Amino acid sequence: MSRTFLQDLRNWFRAEDHGEDVTLAPLDTTPAELEAFRHNMGLDRPVPIQYVDFLLHDNDGTIRKSLRPFFPDDRHAACAERGDDYAHEHP
Repeated sequence: MSRTFLQDLRNWFRAEDHGEDVTLAPLDTTPAELEAFRHNMGLDRPVPIQYVDFLLHDNDGTIRKSLRPFFPDDRHAACAERGDDYAHEHP
């Protein structure tokens, strides 16, 4: 990573901490357009929610193929628990 990228990233987080708007949008973009863009991209949601969404979904919005056995759809998750006997049988 280049030093300037890390500096830009650090400055971006600092601006977020102080409540300043940092954007690469054209200067003539209206606040309503910015808000609509943020909503459409999911940027108006908390960062942890955005991160989980990024991990769970492909670019087309479907559950990632490798996770489908555990997450059959957006509203359900499948899990299993092994009993205590399993640990004793398989050290």
